[in-house]
Amino acid sequence: MPTNDGIVITIQETANLRLGIGYDSPSYTVHGVMIKDGIMQATLLGGDRSTGIHQKLWLGESVTHPGVGTFTLIDVTPVAKMPLRPGQGNYATFSFVPAPGFQVNPKLRS
Repeated sequence: MPTNDGIVITIQETANLRLGIGYDSPSYTVHGVMIKDGIMQATLLGGDRSTGIHQKLWLGESVTHPGVGTFTLIDVTPVAKMPLRPGQGNYATFSFVPAPGFQVNPKLRS
């Protein structure tokens, strides 16, 4: 879903999301998705074989993967399982602004 600020993407813990076109395109996953002390947070991991990111973000914070684009954490959705533990499938939602020349998977634009 495109927005003025980028493409809204949601990633579930333990799932890999390929943002680009082709088998070697960078893929990303999240972990540590939670609301702690009323503040949404998630760690974004991924990239490609030569570069990558591993960044803990709080709501509204961004990280840039050079040549790919900028990810801004805009929401988290913990699943309704108690107690919540890492890897149970919580969701993190980002606004993704592609870097100039990065070819986004067309399925993410619809």
